[in-house]
Amino acid sequence: MLHGYGSLRLSGLLRWDGDAVSEGVIPTFEILPPMKTPLQYTDHPIAIRAPAARCTPWPRRWHCRRRFHKAFLHWYTTNEDKFAIKLELLKRTDWSLDIGFCQIGRVVTAELGIDEINILIVWNGTFWDMLQCFEAIPKRVPGGYVCNLCPEHDRSIYPSREAIWRIEIFEPFLAWVNDDLANAEAVAVSGDPDRTTWARLVEGANGRLPQVGDHMA
Repeated sequence: MLHGYGSLRLSGLLRWDGDAVSEGVIPTFEILPPMKTPLQYTDHPIAIRAPAARCTPWPRRWHCRRRFHKAFLHWYTTNEDKFAIKLELLKRTDWSLDIGFCQIGRVVTAELGIDEINILIVWNGTFWDMLQCFEAIPKRVPGGYVCNLCPEHDRSIYPSREAIWRIEIFEPFLAWVNDDLANAEAVAVSGDPDRTTWARLVEGANGRLPQVGDHMA
């Protein structure tokens, strides 16, 4: 079960306008009212299975500008049969691909960015958590490429950027889908949407996975 990274909106009892820093302006703070009772994992499980949903086939051909996106599309096309849950393309831009999971509610989605795949939890219009971030930044070295995010004492040399992405991002993403998402029955959320939030996957119990529309106590 994964607790993810969490979504931090406040620090203590002060609200910080973080955008002001990037603009070179002195940040402002405001005193907040006392925190409401946060949602708890056990109180708010959200069923994610939707077996009646129709799956949209993955498109086989389209033009992508970014090399990372091209590499993923080629890799997924040749490895789709390995996925316990097939992927659906929800939206694409020059910067990202929004990905859904077949017969999984849209509370769980993936975002393919410039050099990473993020697993996002969005419920009732609120971003609750990033469960996983699979990322690698290739760096050119004599003999090939290394992952610049990996410890310097433990960096394998790969023949290409595509090789790094496959080993460090795509295959771990596949493992997460098959080992974590495929065995999950729900998402449980915690926290206060105005402050800090978390989410995790909840595994099935007694051999039955609840479906979207089920009442969960």
